[in-house]
Amino acid sequence: MTHALVLLLLLQAPSADDRARDVVKRMTFPDEAAVRKWTDQGTEYVTLLNVLLKREHWVDAVKYVEEKLGPIGDTWAIEVALQEWNGTTVALGDRIGERCQVRFNMRKLGDYERKMEGFRKQDEELRKKGKRLSWKVPPIRYDRIVHHELTHILQGEVKTPGWFHEGLASWIGNDMNYVIAFGYAKKPVQTIEVDLSADPDDEYGRGMMFFKWLEGRNGQAGVKKLFKAAYADGVDWKKALEEATGLKWAGVIEAEREWSERYGKSHAPRE
Repeated sequence: MTHALVLLLLLQAPSADDRARDVVKRMTFPDEAAVRKWTDQGTEYVTLLNVLLKREHWVDAVKYVEEKLGPIGDTWAIEVALQEWNGTTVALGDRIGERCQVRFNMRKLGDYERKMEGFRKQDEELRKKGKRLSWKVPPIRYDRIVHHELTHILQGEVKTPGWFHEGLASWIGNDMNYVIAFGYAKKPVQTIEVDLSADPDDEYGRGMMFFKWLEGRNGQAGVKKLFKAAYADGVDWKKALEEATGLKWAGVIEAEREWSERYGKSHAPRE
């Protein structure tokens, strides 16, 4: 291949920015009436939707997720929806075949943001007195919810344990709220073989620590290798982990728990 042809191919290849913008352009966002249904209900919803529906946040998220894990399918139809449902989950992302949806639980998010508005007013009053509000657990970062749910789009229909599924999405979201909340609740850092499904919130923080360990040990390339094996190539998730780390399963369990216990303690809020 001549140098001129190589240069031509490089010039024709879209940049990561261009590709991310193309993905977002293909997405379906809520129409004006659907947005107004919520923004008419209070400033908390205006604040939320100014973040959750901002196209630049989605472009950044697509670019980040594709860099860390892999490409979003060119034929996937991604819909963003504003809904409400019971439970503690603030958002859901899923993919069945090529049909993808990211749903935001507006009622739950609105309740949360209303509390945040109260805390911000309280902080303003404290600052007038030379003081400030101190967070034991930092607030949720709304923009990182987009990264989290796009990860679930990539994961698709592949079944893995809850801590694995949510841990990877939380690692991509990189919102330390999950890890700090886990420490604040004084949860013991047990091995990943312990069933955490009784309290799904535990799966986020504990799972995120696992992927922090994997990143520290094998780098971002190690996480990407694991993702490709488990979610794209159909390798059993335990075997994929052994291949990504070069450790036998017993070694993964032992090394990760010890590291995550130290990591969890170092990020636990002070008394």
